[in-house]
Amino acid sequence: MSNPDPKPGRWILPLIIIGMVGFTYFFVSSLPTAEPEGTTSTSAVVTTTTSPGTSSSGVTTTTTLPEDVQSYLDTMEQRKADLDLLTQDLLTANANWDDNATSGVTFTDTKAAFQDAIDKAQVLDDSLTTITPPAGYTALASLHADLSTAAAQVLSTTKSALAGLQSSDTGEARTAAIEAFNQAVAEFNSAYEGLVAAATNPS
Repeated sequence: MSNPDPKPGRWILPLIIIGMVGFTYFFVSSLPTAEPEGTTSTSAVVTTTTSPGTSSSGVTTTTTLPEDVQSYLDTMEQRKADLDLLTQDLLTANANWDDNATSGVTFTDTKAAFQDAIDKAQVLDDSLTTITPPAGYTALASLHADLSTAAAQVLSTTKSALAGLQSSDTGEARTAAIEAFNQAVAEFNSAYEGLVAAATNPS
């Protein structure tokens, strides 16, 4: 019996070609879409901050400061931290002495704590006289002078608190000195906040 198809393999090549075209289409369609030439993909990171005691939040902005200004602010931040520690120690010692029947602190303990506060206040006062604000910043120079004045008051009132502790009265002099100390600390903190604002947001 003769073969009705004189070329039995003639359909193999077209089938192979069709299969390759189909595979190529599937492979190309699965590739991610390319971005136009000359463009780049970027992602923005937004950092928010929330103020203590509030539910509001805002976008944090970063300000690049001159190196001398940043170094000065870093130093003043440390002085502020020193004052915060001094304040906590002195007020705690004073409160413990007011309630010594419960706290159990002795006069000797309290006197030593007050003297330690004086020593720290002296270091703070001395350091501010040796720190120089960056040149060319009038506002910083003025506010630094306010900080120095407040630091001197902190030292003076801390000494008065010890003198009041050692006085023969029933605590009036010490109480008045502590109130004056708190006022001096408030003035220092106010000047410090103004200084930071002036440095980071110059007019």
